[in-house]
Amino acid sequence: SMVLLHLMRSGQRCLDASLEVRARKTLAGMTRQVTCKRKPDDTLIDRVFEWMTGKLWLYDHVGKVDPKKVFEVFDYARRRYGVQYFVLDSLMKCGLRNDDLDGQAEFLNNLANYCAAHPVHIFLVAHPRKDADDNGEPGTQSIKGAGAITDQAHNLIVYHRNKTKEKALEKLGQGESLTRDEEAAQKKADSYLTIEKQREGDGDYARAALSFDIESQQIRQQGEAFEPMVPY
Repeated sequence: SMVLLHLMRSGQRCLDASLEVRARKTLAGMTRQVTCKRKPDDTLIDRVFEWMTGKLWLYDHVGKVDPKKVFEVFDYARRRYGVQYFVLDSLMKCGLRNDDLDGQAEFLNNLANYCAAHPVHIFLVAHPRKDADDNGEPGTQSIKGAGAITDQAHNLIVYHRNKTKEKALEKLGQGESLTRDEEAAQKKADSYLTIEKQREGDGDYARAALSFDIESQQIRQQGEAFEPMVPY
């Protein structure tokens, strides 16, 4: 949602298809991030919704969806409203079995072809495997599903939460002592964003340390201030 908000702030039109969360909850979270307030008042909420109008569309569906329906929704939004940026969260909600690697590969190929045929960008959320190290940083080999997920994507961006630090802060809040690993984790960033692949980039391996604000749910580059994303 932070990526979409930054795009919207630059005047782009976006569609969020979060198949695991109702649209009203998505809106509540984004409003919290825009205002930098846990509980913005009604006046502020109205202003945020006014600002979002003409910039954000939501596909309000929770659960599995047929891959053909995904393209129908995206294509309608592109043709009718001029939407160019799409979020699809997540791959495993697109009616494909976990072991249907050929089906996943075909779907990824169709997504890539759609982006090539039209001036659009699709952010596809793919989760790490359950057997991946929960504390280690995920990479290209950690993604659950077919290898085509990373092969077909033009860009691969990995977001990693420092869960050891999260657990350490929770233990400190309960008055518990920390292990050496937990003490070391406290000195690191809250999360990291890594560009593992850029098909049309210069090939640089880019990595950013990020900070998380629990009140606003904002994620910003480490050292950057947490503040409203739109002036009111």
